[in-house]
Amino acid sequence: MTEAEVLTQASLTALSGGLMLFSDDMAKVPPHRLKIAQALIPVIGKTPQVIDWHEQTTPAKLRVDLESTIGSWHLVSFTNWADMSTKPALNLIDYHLDPEITWLMRSYWDGKVSTAQDGMIETGVLPPHGTWLAAVRKLNVNSPGYAGSNLHISQGLEVAQWKVSHHRVDLILSLPRKAEGEIYLYIPAKEITLKSDSNETLVRGNENIFTVPVDFIKECQVVILY
Repeated sequence: MTEAEVLTQASLTALSGGLMLFSDDMAKVPPHRLKIAQALIPVIGKTPQVIDWHEQTTPAKLRVDLESTIGSWHLVSFTNWADMSTKPALNLIDYHLDPEITWLMRSYWDGKVSTAQDGMIETGVLPPHGTWLAAVRKLNVNSPGYAGSNLHISQGLEVAQWKVSHHRVDLILSLPRKAEGEIYLYIPAKEITLKSDSNETLVRGNENIFTVPVDFIKECQVVILY
């Protein structure tokens, strides 16, 4: 399979909420593809809404509603089943999302963070048999929010604790394995301080989006001052 087809299979397997099986000899799987498989563990376990079930022979749009300590959010996807690249014209109404609300989106496979402008969703160009998959959350511009991560395909179920106090965010990440990557936060500030037992690190953001590197086994705590 092409790289796009591998990502499509991973996306649809994760969003289907059913049984997940790996038939490959995992010792022979390249590291970058092994990381794709790891991102599916643990399984999401939610039944998706097939948005265009009655509109075409092969449905392309899925939505899964999730909720945890960080609040509620949606996973939405679009699959290009054609044999040529496309740049789909999607909008929030396609996924039964209110176009009057400002939505913060992080697409999983390319890591792009954006907001929905004028109710439209920017996916970029999708290769043949490729899938765009994003976490979509309501944006409160005055309060810190979790934008997503590349640790788990749900972009949120990895957060075991989320607490916002006066100019401070405390969160705990938890996964049943070793995890290395980044989390993405919306913080209403130009810079933040990452605090640990040994030091404090100043981080500057881009339009209030901050990328925080993490590397842990099973659990870690992140403290943000802003």
